[in-house]
Amino acid sequence: MLVGSVLIVSLVLQLLAALLLVRLVRKTGEKTAWLLIAVAIVLMSVRRFTTLYEFAVLGNVQPSLITECIALLISIFLLLGIGAIHPYFNSLALANRRLEEQERKWNQTQTLGHIGHWSFDVASRQITWSDEVFRLFHRDKRLSVPGYEENMSYYAPADSAHLQDCVGRAIELGQQFELELNVLLPDGHAMAHHSFIVPVKNEAGTIVELEGTVQDITQRKKMMEEQRLLEKQVAAAKRIESIAMLTGGIAHDYNNILVGILGYATLLREQLPNESQQQDMLTEIIRAADRAAHLTQQMLAYSGQGQFEIRRVVLRNMIHGLRHRIEEWIPKGLHPEYEYGGGALSILADPGQVTQALQHLVINAAESIAHPNGRIGIRTGTGAYSREPFAGTPFEHSFGGGECAWLEVWDNGAGMSDETRANLFNPFFTTKFTGRGLGLAAVSGIMRGHGGAVLVESAPDKGASIRLLFPLGAVETTELGLDRESAAPEAAPVTILFVDDEPTIRFIAKRTLEKHGHRVYLASDGEEAIRVFESYQQEIALTILDVTMPFVSGLEAYNHIRAMNPRALIVLSSGYSHNTVYQRMPIAPEAPYLPKPYTPQELVRHVNRVLAPAGDSA
Repeated sequence: MLVGSVLIVSLVLQLLAALLLVRLVRKTGEKTAWLLIAVAIVLMSVRRFTTLYEFAVLGNVQPSLITECIALLISIFLLLGIGAIHPYFNSLALANRRLEEQERKWNQTQTLGHIGHWSFDVASRQITWSDEVFRLFHRDKRLSVPGYEENMSYYAPADSAHLQDCVGRAIELGQQFELELNVLLPDGHAMAHHSFIVPVKNEAGTIVELEGTVQDITQRKKMMEEQRLLEKQVAAAKRIESIAMLTGGIAHDYNNILVGILGYATLLREQLPNESQQQDMLTEIIRAADRAAHLTQQMLAYSGQGQFEIRRVVLRNMIHGLRHRIEEWIPKGLHPEYEYGGGALSILADPGQVTQALQHLVINAAESIAHPNGRIGIRTGTGAYSREPFAGTPFEHSFGGGECAWLEVWDNGAGMSDETRANLFNPFFTTKFTGRGLGLAAVSGIMRGHGGAVLVESAPDKGASIRLLFPLGAVETTELGLDRESAAPEAAPVTILFVDDEPTIRFIAKRTLEKHGHRVYLASDGEEAIRVFESYQQEIALTILDVTMPFVSGLEAYNHIRAMNPRALIVLSSGYSHNTVYQRMPIAPEAPYLPKPYTPQELVRHVNRVLAPAGDSA
């Protein structure tokens, strides 16, 4: 009976051991070895079952108790052994799954980061690549990894030589390297790669392998280049804006000085006999001051603060009227060609400023022609233009795009390089031996003041065409200034309050106006102007008020005077343009405006115009 029990227990234990081995097949994925062991144990179980059957059923076998006890111990130890290693293989299977997951994530990270791993065996010169390196080099993974020489051929010649030098030094000296390399693949694809090279030593300290990474940084470099370009454009825009502000301020101060020069020279010329020898010298002084005034207008035009007298201008008629002057701007023998498109095309513009811009373009075009078959042309037309091409240019904020009238000057001269085109509107850039005036920088300011833009097309030896774009959707602009050339009847003598912080201008104004019968009160700043007006407001018929003054500004004085007498007649005066003045000062745009510099005659003519009864002005 005892032997039978031992046989049954041994049989059960062997079957359990066989089941555990079958379970290990599923856990480890290793079929052959575990199945062979399981079959062996099953066969042992069959042997135990046969013995048990012969003993219990047939009764013709009497197993040895000692032998069966030994078999039982074997079954116990077999089951315990398999049970003991079972958790280990469970852990091993779990570790394998985690390793596979980590490898999957690592490969995914390489793909997302465009980073591949490589290794180079120093002895065999064999190279291994990760999957991402295959993708980076546009190589099918079914193909073998290229050899050393083929691998080096993927790089630009200079970079290939540099890479080979770094590989040699890494093997010889054990140095690590970080590189940026340009890749030129056989399919014509160009990329930028960032690479690391790290030497690996064996236990003896000998370098046996190089490992490293390769990362595609093409997009990063492109973005960095775009960022550098944007920063450069922003810096240039800020620099130009600063220069424009400085230029406008200098022009304003010059205009104040020129009022004195023009005023004193004119008063002195009026006091001298016509036959006096000094008359010619005074005339030259006035001409020189006029030229200086023209220069300040260029400076203000560049700064976008030019004196604008906006009116409806028919481009074709304006150009036709300028033909004689255009012939004077260019060398003899060069005859401009004219082409008018768009019919009787009209724009809202200052004809004087447009003429100045046209003059700069025509002179530049003529100077670019060095061959006897030179041609130059002027043409007009209309078209729709987007604002996108002007991003990063001086017209980025002034030009809104849309339907435009255009005025173009073209030539078949030397053309312009990329550098010249990029610096065309830079006031410190010139292709001439010596710079003359602000040139196209002034054109840029004029067009910004008109809400327009300048479109340039040119290439070396291909001539150039420069097109001025005038928006047709501009709102009708109220005429702020008064026409300097038109005359008005002599006004009856009145009391005038003249306010300016420049003593010279006050002196000239007082002498000039008193000469024409007017009574003049003077004030040197806004605070004094308010006091004088408060004391004599019943007498004062006209106030001429300088805009830019210390302490109390022209705006504050204007508001105080209007508060005392809402119907007070006030003329504003400044070396800045009236556009700039009325943008900075919330004053009704119909307020009369006297731009500096002005001559004594212009001052009187302006006073006559302002004081003239409605309908009497010429």
